[in-house]
Parts: sequence; C-alpha cells; structure tokens
Amino acid sequence: MSLTIQSLLTTWAKAFQSGDPTEISKILDDNFKHINLHQPKKGFDTLQESLDWIKTKPGVISDIKSIYEDDKRLIGTFKWKDSDKNPDTVMFHGIIKNNKLLRFEIVRAPDL
Repeated sequence: MSLTIQSLLTTWAKAFQSGDPTEISKILDDNFKHINLHQPKKGFDTLQESLDWIKTKPGVISDIKSIYEDDKRLIGTFKWKDSDKNPDTVMFHGIIKNNKLLRFEIVRAPDL
C-alpha cells in the first residue's frame, strides 16, 4: 500500500494520543527530517528526535485536507492543537522515498 496523507496523519495522530511511536516509526525513513519553516529552531534532524517528541504527546491532529499526493510527495493541511489556545492550521510538504516519509516540512499559523 502506498503512503497517503490520510494514512500518515491518522497514524501520527494515534501516536500522539497514545504516546507510542511504534506504528509511525514504521512509515518514517531512517533518515527522516522534520522541518519547521516557521520557527528559529527548525525542527528535528533525526528520526530519534522525532520519535522522542511524539512520546511527549504534544498535541492533537484534526481536519486533514489533501492538496496533492503521489508516490513521491504529499501536500496538504491539518489542524494542530497543543494547548488550550485555538488550533493552528499547518500546511505541509512531505517527501516520500521507498514508501516511507523522508522529509516533512511544515508552516504553522494560528487560526484567527
């Protein structure tokens, strides 16, 4: 089965809810990078950093929308809530290699 936006973000959301990154780790490449284009600290350089972050249960993913997807890239938006504030909208671009997510670039902005 090909990696899709829905399968990726549903798996990621479950990992955040449970604090268990086991299932998401199966679809992230060993060289996975998570890039936050909107923050001075630009994300996580290693797969392990990302998996450790997931264990902290930092937020809830909802309202997943696909803009474009094929076997090499995923582009879309979702809502992210990590505090008692209103959810933020996140736009993402994912790069796929060998049916695993290699790179995940995001821009996050608060909903007004």
